[in-house]
Amino acid sequence: MEKDEENYGRAYAFFDCNAPKEELEKKLPSIREEVQASSSLELLLKEVKDFKRDPQVDPDLRDFIQSCELKYVLEAKNPHTSTEDVGVDLVAIMNQVYQLYGEDKPFYGEIVGKNKYGEYVFWEDD
Repeated sequence: MEKDEENYGRAYAFFDCNAPKEELEKKLPSIREEVQASSSLELLLKEVKDFKRDPQVDPDLRDFIQSCELKYVLEAKNPHTSTEDVGVDLVAIMNQVYQLYGEDKPFYGEIVGKNKYGEYVFWEDD
């Protein structure tokens, strides 16, 4: 991870969805706008199998998700923002993804981020 990247809040949505990756990528900008997520929020969609092989992925995160068999991961990051704030935006985005692709279709997802102790945990939306 680059030095500049340390000041980013980050959260990850791991999910299964029948939609093709290209379709999801096209919808993400309008979804971000619709849920009024921060305009500086950066989103990157990857297949989990590729994410696990990416040498840039935090080794602790890779270990945490090693048994993950879901199809996609949506990484959300925002400079000078807390992981909690990024997680709130990501939950809103994933709720909208569910509205578009999850009703009456197989859909499952989990949000992951670091807690205050620096450990990766599943997000619990309070």
